[in-house]
Amino acid sequence: MEKSSVRDSAPPAHRLSRRHREVLFYISKGFHNGDIASALGLSGRSVKHCVEQLLLIYGAANRTELTGMLLPEESRPPAEPAPDFDSPRA
Repeated sequence: MEKSSVRDSAPPAHRLSRRHREVLFYISKGFHNGDIASALGLSGRSVKHCVEQLLLIYGAANRTELTGMLLPEESRPPAEPAPDFDSPRA
């Protein structure tokens, strides 16, 4: 049995409220809560609540994970290889 990913179970963006989509847009651009609040004319507390809801909806642990879940696979930066501490240094 194949395990479904969080991305598969998350709602499509068009099923989110307009406010959630707006906040999600600004999160994806790297805005902080205060900047989002100013841009949308909301209180910082309202934005914080909306961000918390989005994290729950998508099952993300933090904003970075949330943004990564929403980026298409081909737009994600390549994973950094782990350093090889066993090889001799030049």
